[in-house]
Amino acid sequence: TINPEAVAPNLPTTNVGDQNPAPPEDFRLEADLYMPMTNIVRVLRRTLPPHAKISDDTNEIIPECVSEFICFVTSEANEKATASTKKPSTQKI
Repeated sequence: TINPEAVAPNLPTTNVGDQNPAPPEDFRLEADLYMPMTNIVRVLRRTLPPHAKISDDTNEIIPECVSEFICFVTSEANEKATASTKKPSTQKI
């Protein structure tokens, strides 16, 4: 049998005999951090000419850029809200 502590020593297990470690509460899949791909493709298709093709590299990079942009805008809004003693906004993707 595989020892879960040997495979993933930092992840808690639900039961002592359980072979599948439970993810930590703040665990998120990388895909969960980005905008849904269908929304991104919809915006790209509306913006690009009808004959344009979207490469695989673009499909990989654009969600990262969108996420980074949202984080930047949220950070700037929080700084301004904190400076003016208003309640800071939270980031929702």
